[in-house]
Amino acid sequence: MPLIISTQSYRGDHATEYGLLVELDESTGKICRTLRINTPVNVPNSVDRIKPGLRGISCFEGNLYVATWSSIVVIDLDTFERVGEISHHWMSDLHGLCVNEDGIWVTSTMPDAVILYDFGGDPIRAVWFSETAAYPEFKPVDKGLDWRLKGKGFRGFHLFHCNHVEVCGGHVYVTGRGGRTKNGRIYRFDRSKFRSKSGDIGCHPTLVVDGLFGAHDGIFHAGSIWVTETSNSSIAEVGLNGTVERRFRLKTGERNGHFMDLFDNAISKFKNLLGKPGSRLTRWTRGLAATDGFFYVGQSTLANSGESTARVLVVNIKTGAMENIIPINIDNYPEARIFQLVQVQ
Repeated sequence: MPLIISTQSYRGDHATEYGLLVELDESTGKICRTLRINTPVNVPNSVDRIKPGLRGISCFEGNLYVATWSSIVVIDLDTFERVGEISHHWMSDLHGLCVNEDGIWVTSTMPDAVILYDFGGDPIRAVWFSETAAYPEFKPVDKGLDWRLKGKGFRGFHLFHCNHVEVCGGHVYVTGRGGRTKNGRIYRFDRSKFRSKSGDIGCHPTLVVDGLFGAHDGIFHAGSIWVTETSNSSIAEVGLNGTVERRFRLKTGERNGHFMDLFDNAISKFKNLLGKPGSRLTRWTRGLAATDGFFYVGQSTLANSGESTARVLVVNIKTGAMENIIPINIDNYPEARIFQLVQVQ
């Protein structure tokens, strides 16, 4: 059962103008197939920055749905070729995808929204977090704006940062950065109300947990929500009652402790400002899939050195021990960074 991995690439501070979708045989560590998808890095007539490469992935009825900054590319899983693309003016800084019989659920992070689209790309409903109780003050979203043409410098909604969406039973769960510690929260809301096309049905997110460390992915496994934490190289188990049950630190040979993480990151950034290669410590924990016995976790290095690479960690679900480390080495694709990964049946 291969892993499908979405990636981004940098040469120092310069973004590669495409992303590679990677199919990995997790049992051998061999890269089986790759697909290049061109992605924008600049906004026309603007100095605002667009983040390049590929983002969220979801698999549904033989197709892969892969997000870029402002569109969703549809790929035939058998042929590994593009068969379509969907875009809408609310799609901006897309992160997580969850595709099911309802349609395409996506987090549009620039306007802090979770949107459900039909398979033709028309929106069914949306939750704008800045217009809910998740924000202490109501902040309206300009819904007539073409958000696709706005870069990172434009973003005006900073309290929350929608990263991932997952549907389980009658609820939709949203993982993101922000909240009490400005690091991570999980919200949920009613799926049945969200799916309605008619009427003004209120859809108010309920806070599940606060205080996570840069929460990015959120998947369900064995009755719990498991999240990746970008701030401390961890994955954490969250019970449906909001309690953090376990946390596995996924580091090899580096110093432990959240304070040391922050210290090492600061030193790395300072070195880069001086034009020196930054620290090559693995920091960015994004991408999570699970089988009965193992988690597959993506990690990447934010060194801006042009030499580092990403890796997939194989983690024992019971003990948190790293059973294997699979490097993602691709020629002429330096500093590959993993955004998300899924396991396909």
